Amino acid sequence: MRLIDEAEKLFQGEIVDLERPECLRLLELSRVGRIAVNDPDGPLVVPVNGRADGEDVYFRLREGSQLALALADGRAAYEVDGFDEFRQAGWSVLVRGEVRRISPEDLPEHRSEWPRPWAAGERDVWVRLAGDSISGRRLLP
Repeated sequence: MRLIDEAEKLFQGEIVDLERPECLRLLELSRVGRIAVNDPDGPLVVPVNGRADGEDVYFRLREGSQLALALADGRAAYEVDGFDEFRQAGWSVLVRGEVRRISPEDLPEHRSEWPRPWAAGERDVWVRLAGDSISGRRLLP
């Protein structure tokens, strides 16, 4: 058993913090992330199609959905990540901030076509998470 434990340690990667410019680059390239918020039943984490403009993240929801109800103006977190299971490597970026419903006119200039949801159905609640902190980590193989 000891030999197996030692072998597993050889394959464990190192975690490094990402600098802000790398966090922003990865955030901007990502189209799917997870919104985390507290609702009356506790933590709620839901995947959404989001787009970033700097530290601000924009996404759309269905009116009356569990997430739309939980996201009354307040604080939330948005997380994006990427993995390479074969190499046991990956990265994640976390943005925290205030969320507010907005109108499509409040989107950044030249961004009116996004965020574009993948799921069918109306997504007429537009939301902006105004990021006030961003952090990221990378797991090196």
